[in-house]
Amino acid sequence: MDANSKVGVGAYLLIPEAVGFSESLQHKVVLKRFGKTSSTQLELETLLWAWGQVSDVSRQTVIIYTDSQNILSLLKRRSRLEASGFRNKEGKRLKHEMLYRCFYRMLDEKGGELIKVKGHSIQADKDEVDHLFQLVDRASRKGLRELSD
Repeated sequence: MDANSKVGVGAYLLIPEAVGFSESLQHKVVLKRFGKTSSTQLELETLLWAWGQVSDVSRQTVIIYTDSQNILSLLKRRSRLEASGFRNKEGKRLKHEMLYRCFYRMLDEKGGELIKVKGHSIQADKDEVDHLFQLVDRASRKGLRELSD
């Protein structure tokens, strides 16, 4: 995400359960440009876009790996957000209300499981999921750099 231009690049990688890590998977990372966004908004936009794309292809339960604390916290915040009508303590609508509503609707309609990834761990501590996460992260950063060139 480029804070100056408010442009970000989201990325996802669909991996069938039986496939393990391979550098050749880098060519299967799917990218999308998002404009007029923030880092929080970009995380949600990317998740919703990818979830929609993937669940249209996959008949199985989708497992989503993310390092986004914001997205993971939405699971715990659901009842409070819905009870408040997606408003803050002052009664104002939350900035990302529509994205939150879409997130919960997709969760209900398409199902899925969200799993926390540490994100940027040191190389020696990385497992297969960490390597895949790094592959996707690098692809999105490269996509953003290419937009700037």
